[in-house]
Amino acid sequence: MPEPNFEQVIDFAIQREKEAVQFYLELEHIAHFAPQKELIAEIRGMEEGHVKILEKLKNHSLEAIKKHPAPRFVPSTYLVEPQPATDMTYQDILIIGIKREDRSHALYEEMQEQTSDSAILDAFQMLAGEEAKHKRFFEDLYDKYVQPDN
Repeated sequence: MPEPNFEQVIDFAIQREKEAVQFYLELEHIAHFAPQKELIAEIRGMEEGHVKILEKLKNHSLEAIKKHPAPRFVPSTYLVEPQPATDMTYQDILIIGIKREDRSHALYEEMQEQTSDSAILDAFQMLAGEEAKHKRFFEDLYDKYVQPDN
């Protein structure tokens, strides 16, 4: 199977961000407290912004971008299987959030290596930074409510 080109990788990232939007929309319905719902809605809004950024990148001139990402790009590395369900525990929700954000961060870190275009590099750095913040948010909640003694 040939390696995906940049446009295919961007399409993959767009799909992942759309899945994240849906994930947070479902989490909003599962969350029990207004502050949780508000914060989840804020993160969802950021993920919607990521879709827009990636769609703009896709339309950017591809001449400045390497056409073939490094062979180590394996889409399955960035997938998260579980989806929110009403019977999930708070711990389950936090673990999925941590994994989802960690994989998104890793994807954007890798994508930074695929371009020499400064505008695209800046966009990937910003996206990676936001995903790292989201991951830290879930990790903090996990430390506070699931493993408070650690």
